Order: sequence, then C-alpha cells, then structure tokens
Amino acid sequence: MVRVGIIGMGIRGRLYGRAIMQNPKAELAGFADVNPKTLKEAEEFFNVKGTTDYRELLEKDLNAVIIATPDFAHTEPAIEAIKRGYHIMVEKPLAMSVEEAERVIEEAEKRDIKAQVAFENRWNSPFIMVKSSIDSGEFGDIYGMRITLNDSIYVPTRMISWAARSSPAWFLMSHCVDMSLWLTRKRVKSVDARGIKNLLKKQGIDTYDIIDASLRFEDGALVHIFSSWILPESIPYVAQFKFETYGEKGYSNIDFTNSVITNASDRYYFAGLPTLWADIHNRLTGAPIWMLDSFIDSIEEDKPVIATLEDGLETTRIVSGIQRSVEEEKEIKIR
Repeated sequence: MVRVGIIGMGIRGRLYGRAIMQNPKAELAGFADVNPKTLKEAEEFFNVKGTTDYRELLEKDLNAVIIATPDFAHTEPAIEAIKRGYHIMVEKPLAMSVEEAERVIEEAEKRDIKAQVAFENRWNSPFIMVKSSIDSGEFGDIYGMRITLNDSIYVPTRMISWAARSSPAWFLMSHCVDMSLWLTRKRVKSVDARGIKNLLKKQGIDTYDIIDASLRFEDGALVHIFSSWILPESIPYVAQFKFETYGEKGYSNIDFTNSVITNASDRYYFAGLPTLWADIHNRLTGAPIWMLDSFIDSIEEDKPVIATLEDGLETTRIVSGIQRSVEEEKEIKIR
C-alpha cells in the first residue's frame, strides 16, 4: 500500500485525492494547503486531517508525495519531499526556470526514488493512438505540427488566483510542447514567439492574453503553437484543444473542441470532455486518473515512470525560451 500525501488541494489536488481513494494500492495519508478555506473543504470532503504547512505533512509516515501547487510553487516542496526519500509526482511545469528544474533533478539523482511529471496527455487515448501511428512509420518522418490550446477568460480571472505569476506559455503551452517532443522524439533548436498584454492587464492581472510561438527542430521540422486564455465565457466549454500532425506520408487531426455531448437548456454548452476524464458510477476515469494509477504502479512494481524529470526539464527549457522570446521580441536559441 502506497501512502500518499498531496501538497496543494485546489482543483488538481482534489482530483488526485479522489483518484487515490479509489485506487486499491494507495491510501490518502494527508494533505496540505496554505489556504485555510480550501484546506477545510478538503478535510470535510475526504474526512482526512490536513495542514497549512507542507513541511508538517512531510513529517508523516508517507511513501509518496504529489505536488499540486501553482505553477510557480513546485520546486521547494518537491526538493523537500525528495530529501525525505519520498517518491514524487509534480504537476506540470516541473519548474518555471531551467535552474530550478535542474535543482530538483540534482536532488532526485541522490536517491532511489520514482519521480514523475504530470504530463497527463501521455495517457490521453487520442494522443496514444497518434503516437502508435508515428512509431509504426505510418506517417513517415514528421515535418510539422499545428497546435491550438485556449482557455476562456474564466480561468485567469476566477478559476485560479495566481494568473499574474503564470502565462499562456506556462499554463497551456507546457502541454503542447511536451506532446510535440513525446510524439516526435526530436529536439528543439530555437523558438520565436510574440505575445499581447491588454485585456487582463486592464483588469489588474499583469500577464499575457495571447502567445503565439514557432518551434524549429534540429532536423528542420516546425511546430506552431497558439494559446490564449481570454476567450469569452460564452464558449461551449472552458477549453479548446486542437492538435494537427503533418508527416511525410500521413496526417492526423485531434480536436477536443467539439465534445460528443452537447446540452441545451438556458444555454448551449458541452457537458465535459469524456475523452479527458469523467465520473462514471462514482468512479473517476480518464487521463489524469490513469496517470496517477501509473505512478502508483511504478512504485509498487518498481517500473520506470512514463514522464521523467528530464522530460520536465526539457519542456521547461523550451517554455522558458518561449517566454523570453516574447519579452525580448527575438528568436531564442535553445541549443
């Protein structure tokens, strides 16, 4: 039985808590959140005692720790958990700087632990099917990708309180960058990105509304990523995700934007994306749940994790380049 503690009990922390509770190989041993209101709600929901100090949580008898804090707050909790010999799963991005990501890896290399980054799309069925086609040679060499991942303005203004300390690059493009690397097994040579600060800044949230990025791989392949988180709340679902792959002999188009479930009452909307995750007969299923289960299995069965800290470092390296390119308005060499 893997005794798991969770640091950060927001949307993701609660989701992981539910996944742990339904996994017969795991036990939710405790959690921490700096917000007393969030902590109390989690304690009442899970009937588990929590704490506002993650260091107090780490003093418990644990086997593994999940870091589900905001984007900017992953590094120190991860390092402290590793120092105690705990296996860790860290939300994406691993860190918001290459230096911080390298610190986590340096500490992990000193110990015999499993360490996974929560790139959940590696467990997302459509991407797994596309990867199978690429790996089999069906598409031939991959020449390019065109990716759009957007959120409604609800996300930076009401869903999270820390949008000013993140951006569309960190919050959204981390997913896209990891998928482009995982699917192609290629390395990025340079990035060139531009952004717009307007609407959110007027509302007192000093971050970018939109970022548009071009990635050039070492072999000349191109990836274009567009991310905005200011779409109107009237869109049918909070997120839009489209992922096109262009190969020498084939093409694929993944489009999560139009859900298979549409509802119309006082409004027209998509009732969730069951391909991502769903609650079926009081049991969660979908990519984040399978990812958590895979992490538990890697501990129980001593198997390699699917998304390593090194994978997280590479994504952080590229997203850092995107962010820098936006701010300096020039192409940034990655290697």
